[in-house]
This record gives sequence, structure tokens and C-alpha cells, in this order.
Amino acid sequence: MLTTEKQENIYTTSLYTDALTDAQLERLVNYWYKVGKKTKRQWYHHIDLHGGKTSAVAAKEASSSSYAYRNKLLMHNWYDMIDVSVKYPADGFDLFDGFVDVLTQDMEPSEIGMYFNYPDPEMDQKTAQEKYWGKNLPRLQEIKASVDPDEVFYLPQSVRPAGKATEEDKNPADKC
Repeated sequence: MLTTEKQENIYTTSLYTDALTDAQLERLVNYWYKVGKKTKRQWYHHIDLHGGKTSAVAAKEASSSSYAYRNKLLMHNWYDMIDVSVKYPADGFDLFDGFVDVLTQDMEPSEIGMYFNYPDPEMDQKTAQEKYWGKNLPRLQEIKASVDPDEVFYLPQSVRPAGKATEEDKNPADKC
């Protein structure tokens, strides 16, 4: 019998990468064996073959939509879940942070992108916007300012209207 009463306490995060180098792959496998395998919660690391620089996904310019990471080969998604009645463990975030760290230590900060549908609640709004939308952020902020200047459709990590994010970065109490 299918039930809809199941709830979970979750943590998610993500990362886009090009093909993994031998060093990245070795660090990833070592981290999984030394840390990930010992973690006894229900978690997963899902790696999508996303396309890469010569794929149909990348055939469109990154500026043609909100999707800034069309040219990346791999999309890594992490998902960790525990029963809703249990508080998420303080060290739970460290597991996925470690995976991200072993994959990004040779990457330039500007190359590190993330997937909005696996939101990382540990990121502040400014960082989230930069990681999810990349170089498309200024254009998306202009669109948001014209169609939703009062943020009727507000999410803590979504695109902010142009000018509004800058104002509130100076006066964070204004959003409260």
C-alpha cells in the first residue's frame, strides 16, 4: 500500500565538474572508503553523465537560459536522509563537504557550479546565487526586478531582484 505520510529530515548539495582527473578520482574513491562507507545513514552520491562541451545540452549558449553550467560533463548530487523525528546530526554536513572538497581542490572558484534542485541550506544567499546561476546571475536579477520586484515568489536562495540584494547585503535587518 502506498502511503504519503513518510517524511524525512534531509540535507542535499550538488556540484558540476568536467571529466574527473586521475587525482580527483583517486581522492573521491579514497574518501568514500575512509569516510563515506563508515557513515551508517541513508545517503547517496548520484553522478549524472550530463553531456560535456560537445553535447546537445551545451549546443545552446549558457546565456540562453538560467542554466549556466551546460558545458559540464558531470553533475554530482548528494542526498542524506534521517527520520523526521530525529535532529539532523551536527557532523552530517561534514560528509558531503568532504566529497565536494576532494573534487574541487584543483578547480578554480569560478569553475565551481551547483544545481538549484539540490539546494544546499548551509550556503548563504549571496553564495548560493553565485553557485547556482553563475555568469547568468546579473541578467536573471534584472528579469526578477521587472517581473517580481516585491519578491512574491521568494526562496532563501533564489534569484533576488537587481539592486535589492546589494541593498540588503549592506543592511541585512531590512529583510527581517
